[in-house]
Amino acid sequence: MNEIILTEAQNGRRVSAAIGDMLILRLPENPTTGYRWTVQTTNNLAQVGDDFFTTAVAAGAGGERCLRFAAQSRGVAHIEAGLQRSWEVGKAPHSVFNAIVDIR
Repeated sequence: MNEIILTEAQNGRRVSAAIGDMLILRLPENPTTGYRWTVQTTNNLAQVGDDFFTTAVAAGAGGERCLRFAAQSRGVAHIEAGLQRSWEVGKAPHSVFNAIVDIR
């Protein structure tokens, strides 16, 4: 099992993984603003973790959202994430992340 790190640098890109690999999506986030990453994936990826980390000591400081996915079956998977406020229904996300994962 390998860990494959995805960041903003992989936005819009295609990556390769094997069944059993862990994909870790790390994106900047500041939950105190109300903006949070909302993620959708296809059925050959299972979300197995969702954590927020910060090293700042100041109240309200931003950090990094860390989402973990397990590659479960062969095929092409999609990870789509939007940075948005939950109460702003129908409004386009502030930022968007998309990646295609080829699982072998």
